[in-house]
Amino acid sequence: MASYKNIINDIDVIENKLPKVIIIHNLYDITYEGHENLFNYGQKSGTRIMRDALYRIVNTYDYTYKGTFISGKDNFAVYCYEPQKEISSCFRYGNGTKDSPYQISNLEELINLANMTNQGNHFENTYFIQTEDIDCASVVWVPIGFFSPFKGNFYNNGYKIYNINTSNFNTLNSYGESVIAQQK
Repeated sequence: MASYKNIINDIDVIENKLPKVIIIHNLYDITYEGHENLFNYGQKSGTRIMRDALYRIVNTYDYTYKGTFISGKDNFAVYCYEPQKEISSCFRYGNGTKDSPYQISNLEELINLANMTNQGNHFENTYFIQTEDIDCASVVWVPIGFFSPFKGNFYNNGYKIYNINTSNFNTLNSYGESVIAQQK
């Protein structure tokens, strides 16, 4: 087991020399809690500290979500470092105006909206519309506006976002069925 000091040093190394790809093994908090209670006297484990740091990094630097891959009962979220990416490259349809909002139709587009917002793009005077129900079971959801405020316009259009993973990011914020972003 790595010491707390080594984990913090590893996080500093990652943050000071951002890798091109970050792959995060997604576990539910109940898994961490069980191990922490059994083996770490109820204290946060190094694995959880690292997971939370990686999610903070992909949500505050120029990372784009590329997908979640399943292997047996495990899933892995993949993020690629893409500085100066075009916003429109993350959404297949729309141009962000009131008459032609960016369309959010899948998990990848939803996570990229969250990432770009959390990376400091406030999306003022930008419009988004949800066009499908979106299942978030395969990722740890970091809310839109968690690290940086969302000032855009998001309409759920009657669709739902469900199976939001109960990570520490989620327990700090309470969202309704389809309210996933901080509003103006």
